[in-house]
Amino acid sequence: MFFHSFITINPQGGRFFRLFHFLQHMNEVLLPLQLGILHNLIGNSLKFTPSGGHIVVSVEQKSDRGIIRVRDTGSGMTQDQVKAIFKPFQQVSEEKEKRRVGTGLGLSIVSQFTQLMSGTVDVESQKGEGTTFTLSFPLTT
Repeated sequence: MFFHSFITINPQGGRFFRLFHFLQHMNEVLLPLQLGILHNLIGNSLKFTPSGGHIVVSVEQKSDRGIIRVRDTGSGMTQDQVKAIFKPFQQVSEEKEKRRVGTGLGLSIVSQFTQLMSGTVDVESQKGEGTTFTLSFPLTT
């Protein structure tokens, strides 16, 4: 099983139709908490990926694990910032990006929900190049 969606960010819109269609399919595949996590990660990617950038979302099964991956070509983070993103109320945006930032709770909630489902979350990011979140969950039978 493999699902994949590629979104190009453009100022005229249109990016949400493909994403909405993709998420409709995910309602049939993911648990509600997993769907909430996916929505949060996509929301962050949309906030920090500029016009002309890309977001790639994939959901797949590998052996006895479900893998959710959200990759973007957004602003990215330094390794020091990556270490802090799962702390409550932590915001790692630079001053010019502050207008796009929420409460700093989203990624803390992602981490906690993932742990509740015996899952893991890994982050790869490079400043100026983008970020990839990879979540892995045990499949229930």
